[in-house]
Amino acid sequence: LQGVCVALPPSCLPQTMPLWDRRREQPVFKRSYRILTPDEVASGKVPEKWSGLDCSNVGLQCLSMSLFRMRDLTALFLNQNNLLFLPREIARLVNLQHLDVSNNQLQSIPPEIGQLRRLRELHLSNNMLTTLPVELGRLFQLVTLTLQGNPLDKALLSLAMEGADSVISLLATRLPEPPPPPERQWIAPNSFDGSRTPSGARFSCLDYNILCDKLASKQLYSYCPPWALEWSFRKEKIIQQLHFYNTDIVCLQEVEGGEYTSLFQPEMAAAGYDSVFKAKSRARNMAENDRRQVDGCATFFRSSKFRLVEERIVEFERLATRHATGAADMLNRVMPKDNIALLTLLEFIPTKTKILIANVHLQWDPEFRDVKLVQAILLVSEMELLIKHHNLTDVPVLVMGDFNSLPDSGVFEYLDRGHISRKHADWSEFNYDGFLKSVGGSHAFNLNPAYTDELPYTNYTCDFTGMIDYMWYSAKHLTPITLLGPVEPEYMKMLPGCPNAHFPSDHLPIGAVFAFY
Repeated sequence: LQGVCVALPPSCLPQTMPLWDRRREQPVFKRSYRILTPDEVASGKVPEKWSGLDCSNVGLQCLSMSLFRMRDLTALFLNQNNLLFLPREIARLVNLQHLDVSNNQLQSIPPEIGQLRRLRELHLSNNMLTTLPVELGRLFQLVTLTLQGNPLDKALLSLAMEGADSVISLLATRLPEPPPPPERQWIAPNSFDGSRTPSGARFSCLDYNILCDKLASKQLYSYCPPWALEWSFRKEKIIQQLHFYNTDIVCLQEVEGGEYTSLFQPEMAAAGYDSVFKAKSRARNMAENDRRQVDGCATFFRSSKFRLVEERIVEFERLATRHATGAADMLNRVMPKDNIALLTLLEFIPTKTKILIANVHLQWDPEFRDVKLVQAILLVSEMELLIKHHNLTDVPVLVMGDFNSLPDSGVFEYLDRGHISRKHADWSEFNYDGFLKSVGGSHAFNLNPAYTDELPYTNYTCDFTGMIDYMWYSAKHLTPITLLGPVEPEYMKMLPGCPNAHFPSDHLPIGAVFAFY
C-alpha cells in the first residue's frame, strides 16, 4: 500500500442510504494516490483521513501495516486480489462498517476480526476458507455475510442463505466464556470531608438495576450470548453478587413481582434481611398472574441493624394528576408514565437514629427529560411530606437508584444544587408553570452525590455508556467512607457491552459505606 492504490475520499461515498443497505457501487471517478512515500513512512506521518479505500483488483498479495493506521476507515475494498491471509491487525480498524475481501485466496480469517463490532457488511465469498472463527459470533451488528464459493461445511453454507443473523447466532453459542473480571475494589471517595470527624456508627449499601427478564430481549442485547441472556442464568449471578457484597441496605430496580415473591424475598430473608417491594402503577389494575410480570423497586435492610418505621410508594402517575392544574403537560407527558419510587423510613437500631431511604427508578426515554425532572421534584416533595408526617425535623436522607439522567441533566442539577431554573434546557417548551408555583423547584436536603468522578459509567451497552445511577446523601448527617470502585478498564474493553457471561445486567451495581456525623 505504499505504492499506487485507489482511494475514495468521503465525498465519493454515496450518501443516499446507509452503507449496509446497498450493494457496492462504482465511484463516480477514481484517482490514484501514493498513500505514503518511504520517507514519510520513516518520519511517522499518518495517512489522510479517508473514510473509504478501494484497493480492489490491483494484484495485492500482502498488506502493508500502514493500512491499519487508517482508523477512520468505514469501508475497505480488498476484493479481487491474490491475498493469502488477512493480518490480525485488521482489528485496529475499529470504525469499519463494510469489509470486502471476496475473490482472493484466503485460507483463514483471524479471530481478531471479532473486534470489529461496528461491521455491518462482510464479504468473504470465493476464497479457500474451510472454517470460520467463532469470534465472528461477536459481530452482532452484521447484516450481510457472503460465504458462497468457499469449501465450507455445506450445512454452514445453507445456514448463510438464511441470513447473517443465523450464522452469527450459531457462532455466538460456540464462543468460549471469557475469563472472570478482576474483583472490583473498594476505594476512598474523592468527596470525603476531612474537616469533620464522623462517628463510629456506619452502614453499607448497594444499588442495582438488575434488568428484568421481559426487557432482556435478543433485539436489544444481540451481542450477549443467548444462554447468558436467559433469566435462569442471570438470576443466579445477581443473587451471587448480592451475597458477595453483603451490604446492610440493598436497593434494586426492575424486580418483577413474581421474582420478588419466589426468589429475592426468601433468599434475602434467609440471609437476615427484611424487605419491602412495590410494583409500577400499572399493576394496580391487573389480575394476579399479570401483576407478577410487572417490575418495580425492592428495598432490603439487615434486620439486625435496621427496623422498618414506615414504607410509602411514590406513584408519579397519580401525583401528576393531582398537580395538573395550570400545567397541561402534567397530563400530557408525566401522567402516562408509571414509574415509581419506594420510600422506607428506617430506624438504625444501634443509635435509634431515623433514616429515610428512597429507592428510585425514573423514566428512561431521553426524549422525556422534562418528565424525569418533574418526577425528581415530586419525589423530593413526597420525602418532605413523609418526614413532616413523623414530626422529624432533622433526619438523614439517602436517595439511590436508576435516574436515567447524565451528570449534565436537570435532574442532577436539581438534586445537587437544591434548585432548578425554569430556563433549564430540560424543560424545553413544555408547560409546568402551575406545578412549579404550587410545589416549587427547590429543596433543602443539602444532597451530595457519593460518586463524583470515581466511576466512568454505570450503564454499559454497545450503543450507550454513561453514568445514570447515583447515591445522594444528606451531607449534614452522612459521609461516604468507601465506594465500590470501577471494573478494570482494560477488561471492559474486551466486552461489546453488558449483560454478558459475567455481568448479568446492563447496569453495574454501585455501593458505599456511610458513616453518621
